Amino acid sequence: MELDALQQRWQMQDARLDEMLTLNRRLLSALERGHARTALHGVARTLWTQFAIDALAVFGLGTFIGNRLAHFTAELRFLVPAIALFLPAIAIFASVIWQLVQLAGIDAAGPVTVMQRRLERLR
Repeated sequence: MELDALQQRWQMQDARLDEMLTLNRRLLSALERGHARTALHGVARTLWTQFAIDALAVFGLGTFIGNRLAHFTAELRFLVPAIALFLPAIAIFASVIWQLVQLAGIDAAGPVTVMQRRLERLR
């Protein structure tokens, strides 16, 4: 009788230990993902800064081109280079927007392999 009670207590302790190990794994995983979240915030700050700078560049070049179109014949020597700068500025601006959308889709609490794949695509 005493052996059965001891065996039962042993199994209860084993079940508790399994629960604690599972909880510890979850906590460790959450801590590791917290570091990933912090790194993602740094990337997001950089992209938002890039977004603001690119928006100013596109707005400034667009305004400059609009002003030069009013005096098309007299300002042609300034208009052509401005358009040559404006097109890549729009492409870079669109690229930053795409990167921000991709970054917003990354789930830091999800599987690590999915997060790595999305970060590679973002790069």
